[in-house]
Amino acid sequence: MTTIRVRFVGADKYRDFQVDTATAEHVVAQLTDPNAVLTFTDEYGTTHVPVRGITYITVRTA
Repeated sequence: MTTIRVRFVGADKYRDFQVDTATAEHVVAQLTDPNAVLTFTDEYGTTHVPVRGITYITVRTA
């Protein structure tokens, strides 16, 4: 399992998303396109955010 930690523009906290490796690779590949929209799902629901709406992101594998 892979953890993606994201901080969105205007947010005061980070959010962690647990994803499989293929999803993590897909997210990382999209980061070079400022017009891409990433979709994250966690216990709070589904979040759609443009890449330019992310101020911080890390990807950690277990």
